[in-house]
Amino acid sequence: MSEGSRSIVSVGWLAAHQNDPDIVVADVRWYLPT
Repeated sequence: MSEGSRSIVSVGWLAAHQNDPDIVVADVRWYLPT
C-alpha cells in the first residue's frame, strides 16, 4: 500500500472511530514508521 492510501485509510478510521480509543491507538501504531 502506498503512503497516500495509508493516510486516507487512517483518516477514515479516525473519523469513524474517533470515540473508540482502542481503534485510534491501533491506527496510530500502524501509521508510525517501523
